Amino acid sequence: MLDSALKHQKAFEMLEIQDPKFTEELVEKGKGVPTYMDWEEAQAILPFLKIFYDATLRISGSSYVASNMYMLEVFEIGSQINKMCDSDDAFLESMALKMRKKYDRYWGKIEQLNMLLLISTVLDPRYKLKYVNWSISDNFNSQEAKELKELLETNLYQLFAEYSGVGQGSQRGSQLSLGGKQDRYSYSRFLQSTGSSSSGQTDLQKYLEESIETQFPDDFDILKWWKENSSRLPILAKMAKDLFAIPISTVPSESTFSLGGWVIDEHRSCLTPKMVEALICSYSCIRGSRKSSIIDSLIIEDYNELEKLEQEVAAMKTGDACSASVALDED
Repeated sequence: MLDSALKHQKAFEMLEIQDPKFTEELVEKGKGVPTYMDWEEAQAILPFLKIFYDATLRISGSSYVASNMYMLEVFEIGSQINKMCDSDDAFLESMALKMRKKYDRYWGKIEQLNMLLLISTVLDPRYKLKYVNWSISDNFNSQEAKELKELLETNLYQLFAEYSGVGQGSQRGSQLSLGGKQDRYSYSRFLQSTGSSSSGQTDLQKYLEESIETQFPDDFDILKWWKENSSRLPILAKMAKDLFAIPISTVPSESTFSLGGWVIDEHRSCLTPKMVEALICSYSCIRGSRKSSIIDSLIIEDYNELEKLEQEVAAMKTGDACSASVALDED
């Protein structure tokens, strides 16, 4: 809205001159017409607000993974706010300082950060632990950064141990096996408890020691990447599957409820819950797999065919009515 207003600044200025009622109405509402200073401040704040707008678009999507990007967006916003706090413009500085207080209320304290979202970013092969640690150092002071890095690494290895089954060996007993043989002496449980494997490295160690994926397309599909590497890193693949399913915003759930209102209406109120679930899931699958305009073109083609058929039926009905009228006249 602010962007559109700035594009029509000249129109507003001319309207103020040509239409006295425009000025009178704004004065009556207590706002008054925009001054030159208002336009200057709007122009200055627009690039800063665009950061929030772009971040909202990226993390509010419902057809792609967003949990791996959430903390990166948060850190980027925090970094931009810090830069604005040192601005030479007094207006921008005062606004940035107010935003800094609100930002610190949610993400400024280490104990308030969600470790699962940070781990989700680590499981992105484009970033891994090195980039996340660098981002932490760039957004916190040295002492806080050190504490957060240690906390992140501790939670990462604890979560990996949980998925590896460490501590559950007593429940599994002699069913554990190593190399397809019965594990009589609990050797595989020993390897798990020490964070080792038969090859000397765990999935997590292999993943973190590998180089970061630097050559990737703009439409990089992280779920596809983990699917292709699930046989090589099976435990991490399970972790990624669960962590990437974390909803970041309420947009997908609200969209689902809205879709439910479209499916169940006054003309289709007797559908069974199973049928409603099937319809909603089918729609989600079709929308999620829409990589091009092929489906849209098919829908348009079907609609055109239906419209053509309706026209033919209407013409037939009109022809029948005319025939009937002629027959009555002849009688």
